[in-house]
This record gives sequence, C-alpha cells and structure tokens, in this order.
Amino acid sequence: MTNRTREHDMIKKRLIVCLVAVAMSCTCLFAFAACGSSDANDLVGEWKIKDTDVTVVFSGTEFKLVGNTFDYTVDPGAKTITYKSGDATGSAKYTFSDNGQQLTLDESDGAGGTKTTVFDKVSSDGNAEPSANGVAEDDAPAASE
Repeated sequence: MTNRTREHDMIKKRLIVCLVAVAMSCTCLFAFAACGSSDANDLVGEWKIKDTDVTVVFSGTEFKLVGNTFDYTVDPGAKTITYKSGDATGSAKYTFSDNGQQLTLDESDGAGGTKTTVFDKVSSDGNAEPSANGVAEDDAPAASE
C-alpha cells in the first residue's frame, strides 16, 4: 500500500467517524426537542378540576375557563405555564402524573404562599368548551335572560 492510499483510507475513516458523530448529535437534538414539545401536546384537552364539576380547556395556545380565555405559553425546561388575558398575567409550575392523566398547577396565592390546583384529564379535545357545574359555556343562559 502506498502512502497516498493510506492517507486516503485515513481520510475516509475520519470522514465516516465525523458523519456518524453528526448523525448521533442530530438524533439527540431531535429527541430533546420532541421531549420538550410533548408537554405542550400533553396539555391540550379538557381537564376537570379535582373534586368539582368545573372543566377548563387548553387548546394549544389558549386556556379557556367559563367566561374567560387566556393566551398561554409552555416552557418545558422550567416546567412553567405563563398566561395572559388583557392586563391579567400569571404563571404556574406544572407537573403531570406518570400516566399523563393528572395535571398539577402550583401558582402564587398573592400572599406569599402557593396555591395548588389538581386537574383530571377528561379528553384530548382542545376544541371542547369549558363548563361549570355540568353546563358548558355555549349552553349557559345569557346574562340578560
């Protein structure tokens, strides 16, 4: 084998090692990105506040309660939901149960403490309507009735 052939073989081996390293890095980055976005996807749907007949709906960009809608964003790294409606803003730390069927939000109670709200997943329907006491917002009587 000539020196030139050995050099070409070494270059090929280095190139293959670099390509494998790049492929592995891309795979890790895609996996990491998918993990972060799964929280936002898992949040979408109708959720019932534990021990009540009140449901709320996360649509992907909006958090709907009976009578109010908030825009929200999810920071999967900090496990935080930030929400805003008009001048009202806030944020909450969130956790999901292992099976993803329960959501816990911890937010400030305004007095230096923490308020915890637990939700049970009703469905993954981000187009559902929120309800209170079994009455959906669309079915609620108008204020003038």
